[in-house]
Amino acid sequence: LNVGRLAMRGVHPSFVPCTPRGAVELLTRYGIELAGKKAVVLGNSNTVGMPLSMLLRDEGCVSVTVCHCTAWDFVSQNQEHRRACSNL
Repeated sequence: LNVGRLAMRGVHPSFVPCTPRGAVELLTRYGIELAGKKAVVLGNSNTVGMPLSMLLRDEGCVSVTVCHCTAWDFVSQNQEHRRACSNL
């Protein structure tokens, strides 16, 4: 139920997983503006990766790409993908 509420725009879930929320909080406290930027989330777990992608979307990221955790080599070696990402 909470993941469904997290996925819906304009509906505030009663529970947000703490690790993704903490990651967004760190970005906010360090003054990193997320609105209008592209982000890549490495890891698609139900507890961190997917909720983080939804929170980044809600913070105003233009696009959020979710990669499997084994995709690090692809992302780090692919110049075009790295240049396209504002936050990794």
